[in-house]
Amino acid sequence: MKDVLGEAATDQVIDAWGEAYNALANIFIEAEAKLYKKNDSILVEKLKSEAG
Repeated sequence: MKDVLGEAATDQVIDAWGEAYNALANIFIEAEAKLYKKNDSILVEKLKSEAG
């Protein structure tokens, strides 16, 4: 990042970028977890209906 931004890459800018990156990563991680949970529920229901 410092190579691209040069002097504009202050510690404050780099820290803010890190916080933003982590926040965005957490949004995607949570969304993926919800998708897995939903798909697991659908699969369980399907298996139950096929078994009984």
